Amino acid sequence: MAFGLSFSDAFFKQEGDDEIDPENAESEIGNPTSVWQALMLKTEKEWTEIAKEVFDLEDGDQLDCDMVIDKIRETDTCTDLSSPVHVYIDEEGFYTVDIYDEGN
Repeated sequence: MAFGLSFSDAFFKQEGDDEIDPENAESEIGNPTSVWQALMLKTEKEWTEIAKEVFDLEDGDQLDCDMVIDKIRETDTCTDLSSPVHVYIDEEGFYTVDIYDEGN
């Protein structure tokens, strides 16, 4: 079953998220509690695939987290309302991120 994204702004980006170093994201984040954090955990290969397949861009360097979050808000779909929330990036749900409750 699919649900719309009826979450607060903090679900998408929390204070301090834009200070995360992509090179050390895995050790800094653990289980992501915001979409921004989950995007920081995407590999370069995944990021490039999303850029090409979802945004029709040449490479991942042309894509940023704000663009993906805008697309996620437009897609407005998740498969669960409890942790982890499985959030669609694209309409088909081929590209997704999982968001966890604090402390999980």
